[in-house]
Amino acid sequence: RSTNTDWYSGSSLLEILEAIPNRSAESTTGSFSVQYPISDTGSLYGGRILSGSLQAGDSLTHVPSLKKVVVSGLSLANEQFIQATAPFSINIEVSAGFPINRGDLLLKKEEALTLCTSAKATLCWLDESPLIAGRSYLFQQNAKVAECTITSIESLLDVRTNKSQPATSQELQQNNIATVTILFFEPLYLERYTDSRLLGSGIIIDPTTNATAGAILIEDLTR
Repeated sequence: RSTNTDWYSGSSLLEILEAIPNRSAESTTGSFSVQYPISDTGSLYGGRILSGSLQAGDSLTHVPSLKKVVVSGLSLANEQFIQATAPFSINIEVSAGFPINRGDLLLKKEEALTLCTSAKATLCWLDESPLIAGRSYLFQQNAKVAECTITSIESLLDVRTNKSQPATSQELQQNNIATVTILFFEPLYLERYTDSRLLGSGIIIDPTTNATAGAILIEDLTR
């Protein structure tokens, strides 16, 4: 509230923010993002637990290979852990027998996993240069970076009315918020943002400038 806006009698921004319920949008299923391999033998990897918890003996699914690995230990520096929970950064030792790379995921899920190559998403464009549908960009989520393109811009959000209008152009200007279809040039494991903030969001990078060009929230997936 301000003397310069005497027409407004509602709550202040801080009061509104403090009244928002603290609802976690994160799955309790264990997930680990690989940031770098540590050992020469290819069994120890540093990274971050994105959700849930992990412990020795857990059977995890490696993404993108969808092969199973078993956790044989958790450590940080010289300390060993029986169990670790999100959002802890830790070293994980697994018996894999195949390469595990930066950006790969290890997921503790009982059901079979499927990867996706496209998704419907909400995109906020941040760059001064316009987004052009069909141009190649980079999508980054946690440590994973993959090439992508926006195949279509479906609608634009009018921030004054909070209503979407059909898109009249296949370009986005700075600060535009749009519903788009994004195509990934390799299969990825993603979740809807309403199910997981860390696995349902990412940034768009302009590969020519390495600038963060947009922020994206996944709405629906195409398997």
